[in-house]
Amino acid sequence: MDAYDVQVKHLDKARISKVRALETALGCTVIALEAKPRLAELTPDQTRRLQDFENELCIALVAYEPEERLRPAILTDDQHKRLREVEQELGLALVAHELIKPLPYVQSYTPSQELELVNLSEEQFAQLKATEDEVGVMLMAYRKRTK
Repeated sequence: MDAYDVQVKHLDKARISKVRALETALGCTVIALEAKPRLAELTPDQTRRLQDFENELCIALVAYEPEERLRPAILTDDQHKRLREVEQELGLALVAHELIKPLPYVQSYTPSQELELVNLSEEQFAQLKATEDEVGVMLMAYRKRTK
């Protein structure tokens, strides 16, 4: 996950009860987190161009940082030939991109100093992931620090 801010997610009662059940099963505190895309930091020129585009379309636009920075790939002749073969095999049009540089992961949620991450067993981790899928948020397991 790139270019996201992580914040505590407020849940409805049904999802809270599922997280509470998981806490009971794991014997620790589970915190629901939500990853939100970060707004892009625009240069003055980018801001002007975006505003011009908004005026042209008569709509409001919001610029977010991309999850990954990609650019069209420059293929060798062999790669290009193989790409065209695969396109014909699949009946699809394919565009090759290469990763320029992933953006840094930004974590804006910091648990209280009383809490520490729990090392879950494989079975507990599977339970956590299943509940994540069911509830639709990122879950982290914590316990009170022992002094």
